Amino acid sequence: MSRELALLGLAEAAGLVRTGKVSPVELAEAVAAQADRWEPHIRSLILRMDEQAHARAREAEREISAGRYCGPLHGIPLTIKDVMDVAGVPTTVASPILADNVPAQSCVAVRRLEAAGAIIAGKANTHQFTWGGDTPPTRNPWDVQRIPGGSSGGSGAGLAACIGFGSLGSDTAASVRSPAAYNGVVGLKTTYGRIPKSGFFPLAWSMDSVGPLARRVEDVALLLDAISGFDASDPSAVPVAMTPALPGLRDGVKGLRVGVPEEFFWQPIQSEVDAELRRGLDALRAAGASVQPLAIRGGEHLQLSVAVAFVLIIVESAAWHRSWLVEKPWGYAPDVFEYISWAKRIPATDYVDAQRVRRLITDVVDGAFAEVDILAVPSQCQVASRLDTPAVTFADGSTEHRDPAGIRTLAIFNLTGHPGVSVPVGRGTTTGMPVGLQLVGRRGEDATVLRAAQAVEDALGVLGEPPLPG
Repeated sequence: MSRELALLGLAEAAGLVRTGKVSPVELAEAVAAQADRWEPHIRSLILRMDEQAHARAREAEREISAGRYCGPLHGIPLTIKDVMDVAGVPTTVASPILADNVPAQSCVAVRRLEAAGAIIAGKANTHQFTWGGDTPPTRNPWDVQRIPGGSSGGSGAGLAACIGFGSLGSDTAASVRSPAAYNGVVGLKTTYGRIPKSGFFPLAWSMDSVGPLARRVEDVALLLDAISGFDASDPSAVPVAMTPALPGLRDGVKGLRVGVPEEFFWQPIQSEVDAELRRGLDALRAAGASVQPLAIRGGEHLQLSVAVAFVLIIVESAAWHRSWLVEKPWGYAPDVFEYISWAKRIPATDYVDAQRVRRLITDVVDGAFAEVDILAVPSQCQVASRLDTPAVTFADGSTEHRDPAGIRTLAIFNLTGHPGVSVPVGRGTTTGMPVGLQLVGRRGEDATVLRAAQAVEDALGVLGEPPLPG
C-alpha cells in the first residue's frame, strides 16, 4: 500500500488527506519507504529527515482531525534543494565549508510551505554551490549509469523515484528544467522575482530563480501559488504582476498562439528527442492551439546566450566566493573551483559587454512575444548523458560538451527573466530516456505556460515510476 500512496500526485494525495481516507502519517511512511527502496541506487537526498517528518505528520493529523485543515499542502511531504534554509537542519550546498551551517529560520519560500501545512521530508542533493549539470553522486533513476541533470538533480531524480510529492529547486541557467527533462518530471523556472530568494544560497544574483518541481503540472501550480509573492527582505526582489496558476489551469489552449523557432533552439538535436518533442506539438494542436513555425527577428543574438550566461554567472559567483576561494579552497570540488576561478581572466569590460548583449537578447525574446503567446522549444536537445560520456552527439554528427549543451535552450530565459516549464512528452525509442518540451511565456505569465503544459500532459500522460534497478 505504501508504494501505491507514494506514486500518487500531490493533488490526489491532498484530496485523500482532506477527506480522511489517508493520513499524513501514512504519506510520510510511504515517502520514507520509497527512499529506502531507491536511495541506495540514486542518492538523491543529501539529508533524510524521517524523524522530523513523522513528528510533523502526526501533528498535521491532529490539526486536520480538529478541523484546522490549512489546504492542499497540509500534511504533504516535500523535499527542498539543499540551497534553501530549513530551520534546524544544515544548509550545506554540498560543500564541507558549510557542514555546520544550521539556520535558525527557514527561507521565505519554505516558511510559506510550512505555513500551508507542508512537511519537509528531506534536503535534495545539488551540484556543489549549484554549479554544474550532473549533481554527483546522484544518479538518474531511469538509468543509473546516466546523469540526473543539475544543479537540482537531487530534486528531479528523487521525484522520478516518487520520494516526496514535490520539491523546490533553483534555476540560474537550467537547474530546474534540465533535471525535470532528464528525469521525466515537471519543472518550472519562474518569472524572475516572482518567488523571494531570502534564505537562499546564491549562484548569480541577477539570474537566480526559485522553482517548483513535481510529477504533474497541477502539483507544480499548487506549489507555485503557495510560495509566490513579493517579499521586501529579498534584495533582488522584483514586484511582478501575478495571476494564480491553479484556477485557470484547465481552461484549455484553444486560440493560444504557439511559436516554434526551429533555428538555434532545435538545431542540432538528437533524432529520438526531436520525435518525442513533435508529439508534444501535435498535442497542443489537437487541443486547439495555433502551432506555427516562428522566425525570430534578431535571432543571431541568441547564438551568444551561452557565452553571455557563463560570463555573468562566473563573475557574479566569484564576487560572492572571493574570500573562500583564497581561505578555504579545500571546500571546493575541482570542477567548481575551476569554473569560479575563471573570473580572474574576465575583465570588467567583458562583464559590462555581456550585460549589453543580454539586453539585446531580452529585446529579441520580447519581440517574439509580439507575434505569439508561447514559445515551444526543447528543454534539452539530448537525453541524459552517460556518466562516463562528457560529450553529446547529435543527429547531424556534431558533438558538444554536455555542460554548454545542457544550457543552450534554457539559459536564454534566465537572461531575460521569462518563465519556462519543462513538461514530459515521452521517452526516446533508442535509449528509453525521458524527453521534455519547454514552454516559455511572457514575464509574469507563469500561469499561461502551466496551462499549455497541462494540455500536453492531458494528451500524453505522465511517465510514472521507473523500474527499480536490478
